[in-house]
Amino acid sequence: MDITKFWQLIDETRIASNGDVNKQAALLVDKVASLSVEEIIEYERIFDKLERRVRNRHDLSDIADFIGGGLGDDGLLDFAGWLIGQGQVTYDKVLADPEALADIVSVEDHDHIVAESLLYAAYYAYEKKTGEEYWLNYKILPDELPPVVESPIKGFSNVEEYYALFKEKYPKVWAKFRE
Repeated sequence: MDITKFWQLIDETRIASNGDVNKQAALLVDKVASLSVEEIIEYERIFDKLERRVRNRHDLSDIADFIGGGLGDDGLLDFAGWLIGQGQVTYDKVLADPEALADIVSVEDHDHIVAESLLYAAYYAYEKKTGEEYWLNYKILPDELPPVVESPIKGFSNVEEYYALFKEKYPKVWAKFRE
């Protein structure tokens, strides 16, 4: 399993699921379960690295939280799963420019930017393949941890100040998703 094969599995299942993330997760479980145990573990390792990149982007978290209407910690993790599930082109575009989410997410779908089920595809695939529960059996090395990108929205003391800072820092997202 390498990053190219990883993204190929994501794209194949995204296309086959027609945007239904739960269906995509089920398809991923089947495809990943057909791999060797070593490849299943490597799939999870790649997924985990990509997910950590999203979670360490606090500027992206600001935007996802605003679009999603308040995601919280678990919701932001589920957002990372959703973003990975959108495929490499979208993932890379959003990490390069978090405001690109405004071009990708419609106002009607603003509350559908989470996909918890995609977070566990490797776990269920491993269980399906071996009949045993999956336990994370690899270690993230310090040099593999992505850098943290801090939020530019700091120092506000009330909701009005937060909105003013958000509007200033993320004008495209503000214009599309403000209530």
